Amino acid sequence: MFVARFFNKDNLFQRFGGWTSDIMEKKKLVFKDEEKNIRSKPMTITKSPLLTEHILFQATSIYIDLIYLKKAETECINQFKLFENKLDLKIDKIRFHSPYLLDLSIRISPILNSIRILQNLVIRLLKYELNKMTLPNSMHKYIKNKNHQEQISNEINNIINKYWENSGEKVKQYRDINQHHYPLVRETYLQIKPEIKVLVLLPDNPDKKAYKDALFNEQINAIDYVLSAFYKFHDLLESLSSELGYEPKPFQQELRIGRFIENINETDLGTIGLIIYNSTRARKINFMNGGFIQDELFLKKKDEIN
Repeated sequence: MFVARFFNKDNLFQRFGGWTSDIMEKKKLVFKDEEKNIRSKPMTITKSPLLTEHILFQATSIYIDLIYLKKAETECINQFKLFENKLDLKIDKIRFHSPYLLDLSIRISPILNSIRILQNLVIRLLKYELNKMTLPNSMHKYIKNKNHQEQISNEINNIINKYWENSGEKVKQYRDINQHHYPLVRETYLQIKPEIKVLVLLPDNPDKKAYKDALFNEQINAIDYVLSAFYKFHDLLESLSSELGYEPKPFQQELRIGRFIENINETDLGTIGLIIYNSTRARKINFMNGGFIQDELFLKKKDEIN
């Protein structure tokens, strides 16, 4: 499950859209006959669509979390301004807490978790795309083992290694701290000067796992960091898609129907699915005469109704 319009509107993952489209077209060709035994199909055909779906789901999750994170930051600042003239502000930042800060903070760890999941999904997708079935299911394991990298072209290796050095490894380290060692979101402040902003500081040295060893001299703000980490993963996936020869292609909003009706013998089921785009536009999927029929639905806005 993902929201196609998010990615299309912001021109995100469009080359991966071409890769995804190619995978789905191959799946349609292989499953075109009456044979429904999924076990007889090549793993490339059965696994790759699930992996692309998972990648798009995780990317959508991050996209939505980033939207709400920025909204929560704005609300934190608005709340501060309500009390600003009652404060004796002499230093550049103060400790800060509000309900909106909690709403902001709880989104940081899920974003890091999702990027970590995405790292591993990309390696798994390459495994099936390149038919290199001995590749691991983890980007970390792939990076650590030169034998794995020797199975892949230098161009793809360089793309993955550059990403890992510039972003991927640190994402893993932050995620590991939060999961195995201490709560990552502890150092929360409101910066007063030179501009008002929320600070959720991440340690400069995430390779150190004990909180007593954590340093915060670089003032790494988690709000900015997770946004940057998301776009660096985006660039990784787009670079891989380009290297594999895929052209940009906008996403189409799809609804998975197959398993829902695979054991139903009737040829006329009426409406079996509905995709809502917004409050005035939708698409219905009917199953009639043994086939699918899709129709766009439009509603008038309230101010247009007589």
